[in-house]
Amino acid sequence: MRRLARLIHLAALLCAGPLFAADAPNQALTVDHIQPAYARLAAASAALRARVDAFCAAPGGDALNAVQHTHAPAFLAWQGVQHIRVGPVQLFMREFRFQLWPDKRGSVGRHLQRLIAEADPAALAPQRFATGSVAVQGFSAFEQLIHDPAMARFDDPGFAPRCRVLRAIAANLDSMAAELDRAWRIPEASAALAGDGTAALVAVHTQLERILTQKLDLPLGSDLAHARGRRAEAWRSGLSRAAIGENLAAVATVYRLGLRPRLGDAALGREIEAAFAAAHTALDALAMPLPAAVADPAARAQVEALRAAVSQLKALVSQRLAPALGLSLGFNSLDGD
Repeated sequence: MRRLARLIHLAALLCAGPLFAADAPNQALTVDHIQPAYARLAAASAALRARVDAFCAAPGGDALNAVQHTHAPAFLAWQGVQHIRVGPVQLFMREFRFQLWPDKRGSVGRHLQRLIAEADPAALAPQRFATGSVAVQGFSAFEQLIHDPAMARFDDPGFAPRCRVLRAIAANLDSMAAELDRAWRIPEASAALAGDGTAALVAVHTQLERILTQKLDLPLGSDLAHARGRRAEAWRSGLSRAAIGENLAAVATVYRLGLRPRLGDAALGREIEAAFAAAHTALDALAMPLPAAVADPAARAQVEALRAAVSQLKALVSQRLAPALGLSLGFNSLDGD
């Protein structure tokens, strides 16, 4: 059984691309970034599951606050690996099961309400739940359950079915995070990374594109009158800004470990580092929560400055870094989101 599990993990790692010999940058990327990031996600998800179990056994205001506080590091740990779109996260639709977002059609809320109303214990059994609707399996549904005032009530008859769903989601997140943590620790793990740095380049570029088009443009809208703060990622929990911070830190690490060692142009390297610093500075200048900032005349300018800084960084990656490395970005995987 262990050998079969190992083969399944290896197949997952190879499903997104061909096998290349692991060179030094890819090895560093695996050992110094991907493995610790998934270990962080696994630890935070296990802590969240334990906290939810305690809350459902003894509900109360303090217990709910504890779940909300434990949710934040788990969600942000996911943001720290959200850019990794190769390897085992692509198997069994894990990427979307962790978080279905953007949710343009309200699928999360609709499926969540149906699951609670049906109150079918069989639907929450681990294997069946994991193969059911992706809308209710991850952080988007979990956030609604603990931060939506209509959901996060522990003193009415509807608490028991909601808590059973909450426990199923927490267990599912814990299970997937543990699987990914184990999968990236086998010796063949770095086989998921293209030997020439393409996987690292695409990870950086795609996540910057995601920050621009989904995490900033969706809430910004076309102008102040069309700002839609509730289109921001994690608007209920107030983690929209922190999520972008995690994303920027993660892709900076991918660049420094997986791409900068391949770059012979020192001047371009300094430009890219300066662009990363400018993006972080712009994010730090945003004091108001992102969902509110996009609708505030003064704070909106800060969001637009952040967007400009991230756009400049993305342009450097696509127009300067990729040619300098002799690599092509190819298909944008966000086109299917």
